[in-house]
Amino acid sequence: MSPTLLRRAALVTCIALIVTACGSNASAEGLSIEDPRARSTAPTAERGAVYFDLVNSSDEDRSVVSASVGGDVAGVVELHETIAAEGHGDGDMDDGEGGMDSMDGMAAMQMREVAQIDAVAGETVALEPGGLHVMLFELAGPLEAGATFELTLAFDDGSEETVNVEVRDEV
Repeated sequence: MSPTLLRRAALVTCIALIVTACGSNASAEGLSIEDPRARSTAPTAERGAVYFDLVNSSDEDRSVVSASVGGDVAGVVELHETIAAEGHGDGDMDDGEGGMDSMDGMAAMQMREVAQIDAVAGETVALEPGGLHVMLFELAGPLEAGATFELTLAFDDGSEETVNVEVRDEV
């Protein structure tokens, strides 16, 4: 075999190995998680929240169906949304601690668990304070600014993606 053919064969083999490795990766094809972050908590806090942008660059609608963290972070993890309480108007809320107060003092806000977080094809879903988020219950300890932890998201097609979440004072 000529040196040129050997180089081409080696290149094809390398590409095949890379494609195989990527194909066996547990991440969701066409979905990416950008800027995963959590707000720091008080030393006695029992709850925290995780936020990120869920980018769906595929041509199919997709959904996050569950999330998990190690037991050294939190005992229970749920997908949540913040909504105006029944009989109250809209308002802004800082739900980093899972509280039910309103920043404008006019609307009562509450959180509720959701079965999934949908990501429409070609769009980005922002998980942010006062909206969709991942809720952490039974914190094993405070979430301290500068720390990181792993969050695993499970998707509707059975795939999973694990990302590093940065804890910040401001999200």
